[in-house]
Amino acid sequence: PSQTVSWKTEVTATGRYDLRLEYGCSDADAGSRYRVTLGDAVLESTVQPTGNHEWFQTFEIGALALKQGPATLRIEPVEIKGDVLMTLHKIWLERVQ
Repeated sequence: PSQTVSWKTEVTATGRYDLRLEYGCSDADAGSRYRVTLGDAVLESTVQPTGNHEWFQTFEIGALALKQGPATLRIEPVEIKGDVLMTLHKIWLERVQ
């Protein structure tokens, strides 16, 4: 899909990481589903509306169990309800354990 993005990354320590995304999404495009994969870990979530694609909000997506080493972070649509999935602005991974 043309709306898939990915980055090569390095997980510095094995553990549990909380994932947050900051994005914008119009009311008309909200409700789309997406998948986040990082190494073997997978999360799926639903895009929430922020008012429009230029009004960014931060959302807690969930926790990932990650192993130390190189990994690819990928965000891809599962189902797109409107014209676009979201306007992704920032990604946070915070080690919590």
